[in-house]
Amino acid sequence: MLTDETKQSIRDALIRLSAQVPGWSSRVGQRRMIAEVARALSTPLPKGEHVRACVALIEGPTGIGKSLGYLLPGIIVAMHRKLPLVVSTATVALQDQIVQKDLALLAQSAGLTFTSALAKGRGRYACTLKLHQHLGGGNSQAHLPGIEEPVWDRPPEPSELEALVHMAERLASGAWDGDKDSLKDAIPSALWTRITNDSHGCAGEKCPEYKGCPFYRARRQLSGANVIVANHDLVLSTMAAGAPLVEPDKALWCFDEAHHLPAKAQSHLSADVSVRAAIRAMRRAVDKLPLLASASNDAGWGPKTTEDAATVLERMQDILVTTVRSAGPDRIVEPLVRRYRNGQIDDALGVLLENVRSPLRGMLSALETAREALAGEGSSATPLAASAVALLGEMTREAKRVADAVDLLLYVPESERSAPNAKWIDIIPCAEGIDIHLCAAPVDPGAALSRLLWDNVAAAVCTSATLCSLNSFDHFIWRAGLRPPTTSCTALPSPFDHERQGELVIPILETDPGTPELHTAEVARILPCLVANDGTGTVVLFASRKQMEAVYQRLPSRLKDATLVQGELSKSELLVRHRQRVDFGTTSVIFGLESFAEGVDLPGCYCTHVVIPKVPFAVPTSPVDEARAEWVERNGGNAFMQISVPEAALKLTQRAGRLIRTESDTGRLTLLDRRLLPQRYGKSLLDSLPPFRRRLRAAVEAKSGW
Repeated sequence: MLTDETKQSIRDALIRLSAQVPGWSSRVGQRRMIAEVARALSTPLPKGEHVRACVALIEGPTGIGKSLGYLLPGIIVAMHRKLPLVVSTATVALQDQIVQKDLALLAQSAGLTFTSALAKGRGRYACTLKLHQHLGGGNSQAHLPGIEEPVWDRPPEPSELEALVHMAERLASGAWDGDKDSLKDAIPSALWTRITNDSHGCAGEKCPEYKGCPFYRARRQLSGANVIVANHDLVLSTMAAGAPLVEPDKALWCFDEAHHLPAKAQSHLSADVSVRAAIRAMRRAVDKLPLLASASNDAGWGPKTTEDAATVLERMQDILVTTVRSAGPDRIVEPLVRRYRNGQIDDALGVLLENVRSPLRGMLSALETAREALAGEGSSATPLAASAVALLGEMTREAKRVADAVDLLLYVPESERSAPNAKWIDIIPCAEGIDIHLCAAPVDPGAALSRLLWDNVAAAVCTSATLCSLNSFDHFIWRAGLRPPTTSCTALPSPFDHERQGELVIPILETDPGTPELHTAEVARILPCLVANDGTGTVVLFASRKQMEAVYQRLPSRLKDATLVQGELSKSELLVRHRQRVDFGTTSVIFGLESFAEGVDLPGCYCTHVVIPKVPFAVPTSPVDEARAEWVERNGGNAFMQISVPEAALKLTQRAGRLIRTESDTGRLTLLDRRLLPQRYGKSLLDSLPPFRRRLRAAVEAKSGW
């Protein structure tokens, strides 16, 4: 229940913000968002079995001020309810922005007194023990020969040692908190991987570096924090592992950039396991387990179970390779994919998987027993114990990946209408001949989101600039596993005057993307006529790298010199150079792909023209997309209208959103896909875009400024 006291606290905070921040005032859309968030997070969890809290979906277009729109009421309601507010974002970069910018503003100017903590995964933090080991200082105590692995598999480069020394010194002095994202200088990912850890390889309190561990120090800050800023990957992975950051029903939740949730859930629940790599991991475990048993004076750890698992996997690999070769070409030189229709694997593969499931689970049990013995009560906190636990963790991680893949491949849905798993094997040529990858993924990630989140949270808000598709929340509700009776939906009005500020143009074209080569040639031919050489910025957003590169190669040399192509520079560096060119009055063009369609802010002259060569329909060529379309069709639906068109509308809206970023921006959106005009779905896609002025079937001027 939203109390009068809570409402007054929110009003007071808004008044203080207006008084403290010059030129700041809350827009109509932001005030409505504040009210919706406050109402949703104040609603108590219903009592009884099988009840779900109401989840509020709020679409807030660019310029609304979404961050303050959910943070200000969220913090106040959470403190009044004496619950933490967990804010989850799509990226680590957005986490940092919320903490450093938005929460700092509320603390300084809104008169709110609260504590906050940043929650990131282990992989973002340095492992102090590993850092010391790579510098030669972590293995000085007595050790058992054969347990400890060499930390370097090659002589380290001087630059690597210099970087590690610098990090160790700053960590020891307190000048660095161990968070990768707070490093001033970028560190190569291959080097960072050497000095970070995961839950399987961490000895926890039994590690001699536990007290000063950057990860555990950050985790301790979560306890008692009023606001926890996390990310979707971390929230989902910790909930799936049964160790959530906060108990779901004892916190209020806000998911920013929530349109990413279904894809994130699907990624977390997918499997892709190389059988050859799994065999190598098993054999390594067979070699090490007796030594580990000896180290803890426990001979009952079961290396035989590990031997059994390795042997069965080897047999399975041999049979799969023989089967693949008998059914296909004698010599495989390129990767092949074999997908099992309707999620039904053949009987032969089913038998192989059933045979390997039991020894795999036995091996996992043996490894867990070993790990508990070394990290449990009475064991000592030494580098030896930490190294042994890390080795066991690596074995456990690999065994669990295989076991999870086997479970996903053997999964049978409860009914024909229930969503199956997409199941396939990747056949990859390698030095030994053929490597088989076992792959599976849920077709419907909504079921997992329902189980992990919506059935458990006390109250939740999902917000994004693009939750609607085709002017409806239905597609997101379906993909996210929400239920309409317990889901409220609010689409906030844009603060921009799109009809005055922007223009939508579809030129007269001779070709369409249905003839890719001809369409690519035409895009390259007319682009110099569309891009003005006037010292401003243009962004061209392609649906495929192949077309992007082909168009770039066909450009006249002057326009080519003015064009920055994604992949030639890092995204951040490319944007810096683009802004610098425009600042100097030089025309700059960006050729980008999907990652430039959202999260890129180029206001004013930095982007006065967005060109979209092709409606971004997802071609259902991946095994997961094929399986989802197959499932929809099998249940009497139309995969194109139910999946392809709504997802294309969402992506088209995201691309169009790069154009108008402030109330003073003006610009043009040009679509080079003539299918939008005659096709039935075209009107729906166009109507889902901002209400720009329209010039359809516009003539292309032959004159080029290039």
